[in-house]
Amino acid sequence: MRWSLPRGELVADDDGSYDGGQSTVGSSDSAEIQELMIMAARKQFQSNLTTSAGLKRALDEARSKIFTEAELREQRISFAYGNAMDSELITKESVREAAQNMRLIRQS
Repeated sequence: MRWSLPRGELVADDDGSYDGGQSTVGSSDSAEIQELMIMAARKQFQSNLTTSAGLKRALDEARSKIFTEAELREQRISFAYGNAMDSELITKESVREAAQNMRLIRQS
């Protein structure tokens, strides 16, 4: 996770550890960093959003849907394509072809 500060950028892990001194902010900024982390953690609870009845109904229906093997395969292909490197050589069809040729090996 990255925290941007006015004097530079600091890379902090979820457990609060930092990038081994490679950051551009000094250790004197640790109180400010801790405050930013606390603010970010609390932000999700500062909303008064409500869920519409239609969205709630759609979510309930989605929870009980049973997916076919074909739907699951397309979901995996879509996930792989979405997480692939940005390249003109990688298309959804090329990911689909690679998925057909991929074999899993069981270790015994």
